[in-house]
Amino acid sequence: MKPEFSDYLEKTVGLTGLYLERAENAINFYQNPFPEDIKDIFVSEYIDKEGARQYENLWIFTSNMVGEAKRFITEEDFDATPIKNRIVYWRLKKIAFDGKKATNDSRMTINISMDTDVRGELKASKENCMKLQGIFDKYLVPNAIQIIDV
Repeated sequence: MKPEFSDYLEKTVGLTGLYLERAENAINFYQNPFPEDIKDIFVSEYIDKEGARQYENLWIFTSNMVGEAKRFITEEDFDATPIKNRIVYWRLKKIAFDGKKATNDSRMTINISMDTDVRGELKASKENCMKLQGIFDKYLVPNAIQIIDV
């Protein structure tokens, strides 16, 4: 696994022990079927009412593909789809986050739909909002289908 992935999982998202091992297993799974290098990963998570971070899904990004390990902490449920010029809809919601600096109160959610009828939701809290902003800028916006009126 790339050192930057380990740093992100441990330092930004706070995965340790079995949770970290489950994330590593999911990333390793995707390295086999994907013909390209994994460029980025993202852990979708949120803060519950008690203030604890709840981990949902692990997203994998290559130049042309996106994969999602659903409920990666407890399950082995993987999918993948092409992302290149496939996004037909996105919605971004931010709370206490300006896109440049995250605080403990920062929250961000992105919903996407693709022309393949695939939908996804990516959630972030605290410093993970910075990572999600980067995913949005690098993979989601550039792959939105451009409709040109003639």
